[in-house]
Amino acid sequence: MRAKNHTVETIIFVMMVAAFLIDTRSLLSAFLPVHLSVYELDYLFRCLVVIALLGLSTSRRAIGEMPGVRSDSAVALLAVLWVTGASVLFHQTIHRFLYRLFWDPTDFTWPPIESEPERLFDLTIGLLLVAITEELIFRKFARRHFDRQGLRPDQIIFRSGLLFGLIHWEQGIASVLNAWVFGALAMAAYIQTNRLWIPIVAHYIMNLLIFGGWI
Repeated sequence: MRAKNHTVETIIFVMMVAAFLIDTRSLLSAFLPVHLSVYELDYLFRCLVVIALLGLSTSRRAIGEMPGVRSDSAVALLAVLWVTGASVLFHQTIHRFLYRLFWDPTDFTWPPIESEPERLFDLTIGLLLVAITEELIFRKFARRHFDRQGLRPDQIIFRSGLLFGLIHWEQGIASVLNAWVFGALAMAAYIQTNRLWIPIVAHYIMNLLIFGGWI
């Protein structure tokens, strides 16, 4: 029974990664009877991810705590600051240089939001949805998946970070590398502290700084 559950979890993980890799927004748009903005399509996709995970018993078990010692609150707070600070430093230095070097007019960019209430919604609920869904898949499920493969922590950090970077392929090479670095830092913090909320908070803060226009 346990082997069967592990197989189902692996299938769920692979399907979720594939869903993030493909152009899911365009796929959803093709099947919807109404026109939705790119933001609304993204919200819909992420809500479907959460519903799918909560609707499957295997997924609910996988969302549970990983075995191991959890860090105390002070260490957890330092981990959030470490992941966020290191990610901001990389974004403001190497990522900026690479973006100028590899920038292409065809790179995907999110259109501006003209309505202030919609912008506020996106910076709160929207970005929170992003952080929760991506951390569940690329930290929680990825760690369980790679753990069962017998990988060392450094291998898990490298591979999960790479997967996370690749889902940003439509934003260009610089963004792939930027997301890879953040993913690796987030996984390292998660393995060290065994608290998923740490990368979720760091992820939300990082996205808030970027999409809010502060960095």
